[in-house]
Amino acid sequence: MRFQDVMSWTSMISSYGMSGKGYDAVALFSKRQNSGLYSDSIAFVSFLSACSHSGLLEERQYNFKLMTERYKIIPRIEHFACFVDLLGRARKVEEAYSVIRQMPIGPHERVWVPLLGVCRLYSKLDIGLLAADHLFRLAQEQSGYYVLISNIYAKAGRWDDVTTIRSIMKRKRLKEMPVVSNVEINNQVYTFLSVINHIHSRKRSTRSYMR
Repeated sequence: MRFQDVMSWTSMISSYGMSGKGYDAVALFSKRQNSGLYSDSIAFVSFLSACSHSGLLEERQYNFKLMTERYKIIPRIEHFACFVDLLGRARKVEEAYSVIRQMPIGPHERVWVPLLGVCRLYSKLDIGLLAADHLFRLAQEQSGYYVLISNIYAKAGRWDDVTTIRSIMKRKRLKEMPVVSNVEINNQVYTFLSVINHIHSRKRSTRSYMR
C-alpha cells in the first residue's frame, strides 16, 4: 500500500488472525510498532484476538503487559474476553476464571461465554456451572446463551434447571439461534457453528458446520 495508516495495519492483523495465521499477525504487529505508528485500543483487540485464534499464549501475555505499561491503555472488556478465550483454549481454565475474578471492571457476558464453552469442552463442571449461573443473570434475552447454559446444566445432570431454562425461553418467546461450540481434535481446538433444532432433557439434535 502506498499510504499505510492505523486502520490498514489493524485490518491486516485482524485478517491474519481470522485466517489462523497467528505468527504472521505477530510479525506484522511488531513491524507496525517499529514503524512508529501508535497502537490504539482497537489495534490491540485485533492483535490479541489473532493470538487467541492461533493459541499464541506467550505472545498474548507479553503484549497485554506492553499495552498497559508502555502504551498506558486501560484494558476494556474486549481485551479481557480475548485473554479468557486464549487461556481456555490452552486448557488453563482455572487461570481464565481467575482473570475474570480479578478484572477491574464489572462482570460481562463476553467473558463468561468463552469460559463456559471451554468448561463444557474439557468437562470442568465446577467452574462451568459458576459461569452458567453468572451468564444466566447477565443475559436475559439471548437465546443462544440459554442454550449454552442448558447444555452445561444437562452435562452436570441438573435436569430441573434444564427444564427451567426451556420454560423461560418458551415464556419469553425466544427462538433458538445458532451458537458457537468448540471441539478438540489432536490437541487442536476447532470452532463449530451449531444450529439447535431441539433440546429436551436427555435428547438433543444439531447440525454443525466447521468454521
